[in-house]
Amino acid sequence: MCTSTKLPKPTKLAATAEHGLSPNLIKAHADHPHSTFAAWSLITLCTASFYIGPLLLLAPFMLYPFVHPQTAGMLFCTSIFLAFHPVSPWPKFRRCCQMFYKVFNFHHNMTPALDEIAARENRLSIVACHPHAIIPLHGFIWAAICDQMLPHMYGYGCTTD
Repeated sequence: MCTSTKLPKPTKLAATAEHGLSPNLIKAHADHPHSTFAAWSLITLCTASFYIGPLLLLAPFMLYPFVHPQTAGMLFCTSIFLAFHPVSPWPKFRRCCQMFYKVFNFHHNMTPALDEIAARENRLSIVACHPHAIIPLHGFIWAAICDQMLPHMYGYGCTTD
């Protein structure tokens, strides 16, 4: 049996110029021209790094019988150091990831006014990037668009449950 429920009255849209957003999607453009070949090379390198990391950690054990033991030990120590070394932000890498816009035909709904509005008003905002993926190329695109459109807000993150 179906029962009808009252729907709430429509509220004001959040994706409006008043909030620094556009109700229509805007094609993203990089600040500097980039090579499509360089973009695909970086995409290949990023996706391959998910295989290279574990192989670098296992390589000393596989190479130990065939190579000098000290060489295998140094490779193992280097792998452990790189695995636990704290990572710091690379602002130039964020800008470099703008080359993914063209390859993935990236669109957004942020206007330049969003950064000014967010800096002026002290209110809760949710700015999100979809779709998500296993290999975090979308994260690189998100970092690039935040660096480009929201330079005063980059670095703030949140989670929800």
